[in-house]
Amino acid sequence: MVQHEISPETLAKLLQIAKTLIARRDLDGVLHDILQSSLELIPGADFACVFLYDAEDNVLKPVGGVGFDMKVMKQVRLRPGESLTGKAFVGRQPILLRTPKEIKEAQDNLSPEHDNLVREAVRRPTNPVRSSIAVPLIVGQETVGVLVIDNYDTDRDFNETDLAVAKALADHSAVAVANAKEHARRLAVSRDLQKTLHLQKQLLANLVSEENSLAGLARTLWRQIHSSVTVYDMSHQVLARVGEQGDIIHSYPIVAGRQVLGQLVIGGKTVDPIERAAIDQARVLFAIELLRRQAVEQERLHSQSDLFHRLLEGNQFAVNALIKSYHFSHPMWQMVLLARGDKALYQTRC
Repeated sequence: MVQHEISPETLAKLLQIAKTLIARRDLDGVLHDILQSSLELIPGADFACVFLYDAEDNVLKPVGGVGFDMKVMKQVRLRPGESLTGKAFVGRQPILLRTPKEIKEAQDNLSPEHDNLVREAVRRPTNPVRSSIAVPLIVGQETVGVLVIDNYDTDRDFNETDLAVAKALADHSAVAVANAKEHARRLAVSRDLQKTLHLQKQLLANLVSEENSLAGLARTLWRQIHSSVTVYDMSHQVLARVGEQGDIIHSYPIVAGRQVLGQLVIGGKTVDPIERAAIDQARVLFAIELLRRQAVEQERLHSQSDLFHRLLEGNQFAVNALIKSYHFSHPMWQMVLLARGDKALYQTRC
């Protein structure tokens, strides 16, 4: 009769490992503990690997292992259902294969490319696996990966007790991996938020302090995204430019409500989500600066028209007040008093 019960000594080790895994927050540390524990708790284990599922690429990727060349192994990308690892992932059930024949049958759909990579990674091109265990890492309803443990060299085949130990280890490992990934995600969000806030402060500082705010904003954005930045007005004249444009160009309208004020062109590379957030923030500040310039220009035109009318009226007091208020330079407005009968007329000449 096969002994399925886990010994008290092994249970005590599993409990200690569980406590260690719960305390871990870094994924590399979690993987190290899982892999080392696999070799220590299961007699005859000389190869262990953790595959994590990448939903974006729909593949299982090896992220850590012992007993083989990890640089080579990381080139493997198993599809769900491919080989022993993929079958355990899809079936969501642990698999124990006791003989090389069973293992060969489970690997019937392993691609030749992956087969060659695995043989190269384990440095045993002809030596078959004696026995193997694959246990899915499951958190709630989600399968996050697979723990694979192999025996190549030891004259001992894995049994049901080894499978029970591997399953207990996988249960603790799945939670630890999920916690570590969530911790990493939160750290990344926090870093991105800090970067965004820092950029926002820099952009606002440029908007307030620099005489040519468009150039300052463009330089700040360029330093953040490391791509060329060009600002155009509606007549496609360049208002500010920093860096050399590459082959890839992204164009973003600068708008205020329904009014299009100009165009922001980013060149040089593909824009990632964080850089896109920086660009969107910069677009708002570019719009504010362009609106400010628009308002200044409208005020300038209005004041020039007012000054011209005061000149025609001969109201020198009002003319002097306007020149002082709007800082019109005398080279720009040269006043000549012309006598026409008993009336005084001011004429402007640029």
